[in-house]
Amino acid sequence: LANAGITAEEANRNARAALARVTGPDQWNQVEPGIWVSTYADDYDFARLVALAADARLPFEAVPIVYAPSHSTCVTTDRVDKETLNRVVAVGNELSNDQRQLSQLLWTRNPAGDWQEFRPMDDTPAAAVVAMQRLAETNSQYDEQKFYLEAVLEDREEDSFVASFMIYEDDAGPFTVCAYTFDIPSYLPETDRVAIVDPRASDNGGSGMMSWQDFAAAVGPETLVRMPDEDPPRFKLMAALSPEQKSALRTPAAPISRD
Repeated sequence: LANAGITAEEANRNARAALARVTGPDQWNQVEPGIWVSTYADDYDFARLVALAADARLPFEAVPIVYAPSHSTCVTTDRVDKETLNRVVAVGNELSNDQRQLSQLLWTRNPAGDWQEFRPMDDTPAAAVVAMQRLAETNSQYDEQKFYLEAVLEDREEDSFVASFMIYEDDAGPFTVCAYTFDIPSYLPETDRVAIVDPRASDNGGSGMMSWQDFAAAVGPETLVRMPDEDPPRFKLMAALSPEQKSALRTPAAPISRD
């Protein structure tokens, strides 16, 4: 921008004006009751809404909920019931399957016209949908982080394990898990629970599950070190564990179901 003699404010104003000029009245196509999809699919679908803010065209007058899983897919609704929001997500995921990914979050527009993350009250039916989408967004970020971190480790010929961020569900709802194997140098995402694997133990006692808090307390902050430049958070556990640390991990870990 400096080389072109344009300020950031001028560039932003020009970009907004350009999107406004190429955005016509037939921006939305209703695909299901209460659900509309942007018709452009030109890599600027959600950018139109953000850039034009309060002037962005929508197919209804109510407060919008928007899902933009890719740069070329934008789905909106004026309903906040769980069934409709689940369909919004399903439609968006199907349309964006082979496109450049953007976000798994749901968005809304505040009275000032600015776009922000949709955060319903916890006791509303929509909250469960939103919570699952936040987990999906974190999972996407960790997948990208893992990809680049593994490339870095390969370049420097470091034989360490980059653990995945995994999402499961039980009767209490969804939860996240990563796996740690004794004495394997590892880079761990921060999760709700940690699956502990002891390859030298018997089949019945070789694995267990514990909370992240218990895991971190058992190994200690000098062994489990947060990486300063990684977001979302990732931790290094490079050293072989002492017998005391291994015992502290085995004792509280609940056996993992084989079902």
